[in-house]
Amino acid sequence: LVDLSDYLIYTLDVSPDDNWLVAGGATMGDATKNYILLWDLRNMSAGPKKIAGFTQNIEDVVFSAKDKGVYVRDNAGRSIKFTDLTNVKEVLKPAEKINSITMNRDGSRLAGVGESGSLYLWDTGASFAEKILYKNKTALTTITFAYDGKRIIVGDANGLVMILSESAPTPRILSGHTAHIEQIRFNNAGTFLATVSRDKTIRLWNWADLNKQPIVLSGHTDWVWSAAFTPDDEQLLVGMHSNSEHSKETIHAWPTKITTMAGLLCQYVSANLSLDEWETYVGPVNDIPQEKTCPNFPLNNK
Repeated sequence: LVDLSDYLIYTLDVSPDDNWLVAGGATMGDATKNYILLWDLRNMSAGPKKIAGFTQNIEDVVFSAKDKGVYVRDNAGRSIKFTDLTNVKEVLKPAEKINSITMNRDGSRLAGVGESGSLYLWDTGASFAEKILYKNKTALTTITFAYDGKRIIVGDANGLVMILSESAPTPRILSGHTAHIEQIRFNNAGTFLATVSRDKTIRLWNWADLNKQPIVLSGHTDWVWSAAFTPDDEQLLVGMHSNSEHSKETIHAWPTKITTMAGLLCQYVSANLSLDEWETYVGPVNDIPQEKTCPNFPLNNK
């Protein structure tokens, strides 16, 4: 165990080779002398290494497969630095507050979204040459690359989720959320996209068929702030801002395998869908024949 009573952790990342864990946040001491923490996952008993050279809040840490180090968004979004895990240097001083950064899988592109609604691309192999790919009407709040490295998914302060690329800068809209998007996460297989919002819901999108309605995970009593898929993609772990009803229950675990999810849901219902409900929520029975969704109840053909 490590005493972190003098440090608030805001962000984590694991290296592509699974050997290192890095954490960033805020020191309880002099905020102009902030630092990140680095653990060797092969030798956790050694404790974390402190890497100094940062200032104010650290809100993103992103490992780079290409550059063998970590990009750090510090100074509350006013600076982006790089550390080779020993030395630290500022590589970008943006013209505006950057709310989130991400990196494509091969480390060639760093991307960020700003308070003015700008989506930035920086070429790490060309002295961080900058390109503004898109300009939104309101603040962009979070960003991630798709697994193909070509498409970028962003969220904004009003709840819009948008998919863009350099070849198609006109966004495709994924609608449904009604408040600030906190995070966007792919599962490990790259088949599902989770969008996390202050509207107290998570939406799970089928990446192969975005025309399908997303699965909506609701019932949270406060803002949903973060999400992470388990390595086997069987569960989605969700972090909440608070839980006024059960103060110790601020992390929820949702099954993401349909059969597992159905098995859990069937514990809370008293009957299968009626004919009217089937046609309302599933589709016309002539197109999609009615069936039992919970095997422990009879077919409800009333």
